[in-house]
Amino acid sequence: MTGKTRRDFLKLGYFHFTDGFHSAGWRLPQAVSHASIFEAHRQAAAMAQAAGFDALFLGDSLDTSLGESGSRLRRLDPVATLSAIAATTPGIGLVATMSTTYSAPYIVARQIGSLDQLSNGRAGWNVVTSYSAGVAENFNHHQLPPHEQRYALAEEFVDVVRGLWDSFDDDAFVRDKAGGRFVDPQRVHALHHQGRHYQVRGPIPVPRSPQGQAVLVQAGSSIPGTQLGARVGELIFTRQSTLAAAVAFRRSFHAALPDFGRTPREVIVMPGVIPVLGATEAEARALVRQMDQGVDLEHGRFVLGNQLGLELSHLRFEDELPELQPAANGQRSVLGILAGLRARGPLTVAAAARYFGGMRGHIELVGTPEQVAQGLIDLYEAGAGDGFNIIPPFMPGGLADFAEQVVPLLRRRGYLPQGYAGETLRENLGLAVPKSRFSR
Repeated sequence: MTGKTRRDFLKLGYFHFTDGFHSAGWRLPQAVSHASIFEAHRQAAAMAQAAGFDALFLGDSLDTSLGESGSRLRRLDPVATLSAIAATTPGIGLVATMSTTYSAPYIVARQIGSLDQLSNGRAGWNVVTSYSAGVAENFNHHQLPPHEQRYALAEEFVDVVRGLWDSFDDDAFVRDKAGGRFVDPQRVHALHHQGRHYQVRGPIPVPRSPQGQAVLVQAGSSIPGTQLGARVGELIFTRQSTLAAAVAFRRSFHAALPDFGRTPREVIVMPGVIPVLGATEAEARALVRQMDQGVDLEHGRFVLGNQLGLELSHLRFEDELPELQPAANGQRSVLGILAGLRARGPLTVAAAARYFGGMRGHIELVGTPEQVAQGLIDLYEAGAGDGFNIIPPFMPGGLADFAEQVVPLLRRRGYLPQGYAGETLRENLGLAVPKSRFSR
């Protein structure tokens, strides 16, 4: 394992939920829910940084439904939250989720650019198009734009944001006291974008990032989503429930890269992994059962329906789950997850609801610290990912156990580096610094 560059190490992301990912994780006796939501964020970020996680990812939705788990209803604005975290954590990357369907390129470029400045080059933007119908109703619309249209908007939206991030040359701020010039106007650039969906002049009043531009993150698994990721994504999140599915996704994604003049070395694929640890495997599996038994079935059925874009409240829990087809704006990846559940045996509505109120289709590693560490190594060596987005099912113990018991094993075996390589997220991920489109 010697002679490796930073890009060659296994990457670790932390998918942050203040009360854990599993909807019933907060009900465990060992789970702690902070009265102060900032303290929950601060403590989690500090633990992840101490363990050497490459990045903290903060998801978001612009739809707040009472059908969702109550533990998901304390959801602050991601850029504001990560800006506060940036002041307390000097090393870990900070990835904010922002929608291209319900924002404007100028706003996103300025907000993410500001986070990048406040964190000294540690920002990332998780590009989403929004899929929940409830989002539209918060933005003066009755329904989402069609799936294909949302991704067409996203393609141009990202191009505009990247152009605005190049508003200033790296050396634009000359601070010439004798000559009375704080900034050289020849090194400031208006974008003058005239596209099909957006007309944006620019510039934004944000200097160019210490890492050139924020890291672009993308998580869509549909055909348009995968194409967007292959074109511009640098970190790719993916929800896969098995090793075989993760390997197949990564191979398929890599096959799409040459169409955009890119290579696999330019992109980091990170499936989500939910670790559940115990002193023994039996203890860890008992913990999973305890959480699953605590799932509110009404909530789990809502989650399944929401992801499919369907109303499922008429389905009785005791009945077998019928074959379902997602609505036009639903997530087709859910069909593969349901197929995997059906392969285990008859699937009732209650069983599906319990699953989607819990693990929701991510890879599960359940066992002792040694078993979980080996499971990650097996996934990595099989080509399932360049790294993994770790999703603790409850907090703070779910993160603390992984950080204190699994991370040292991975580091000891040479899969994780010793500390951070530099100050920026790109340095720590081994990603190249993009050149400004206005470079002379």
